[in-house]
Amino acid sequence: MVAEMLMSRFGWVSSINSEDYKTYKIERLKVLILLAALANWVHYMLGLAIEISGQHRTLQANSITHRRVLSFNYLGMRLCRLARFSITTEHIEAAIKQILAWSKSWDWKSVSTICY
Repeated sequence: MVAEMLMSRFGWVSSINSEDYKTYKIERLKVLILLAALANWVHYMLGLAIEISGQHRTLQANSITHRRVLSFNYLGMRLCRLARFSITTEHIEAAIKQILAWSKSWDWKSVSTICY
């Protein structure tokens, strides 16, 4: 029980428990999952934008500069909490262009079709 509580506390959830989200209605749960997916995408995009702007090194504790240390999601969440970084529209546009370039180079044939 304690391990399950700790796992869900830190985001390692293997199944969706309706008690965690205070709802038993599947439609509300679908909306919550959609909102979580959108927030995740926004954090990812903001994290990529902060790395493109070069301000991401102020958030890492070590001095490694030749590779990325912090994930884009973590950087985006920190950006939302701290709000002390200056991200311009050009950085956001560059992040969107980078995501589109990655999606074009991805092998989409290997992804199986999801049917609902």
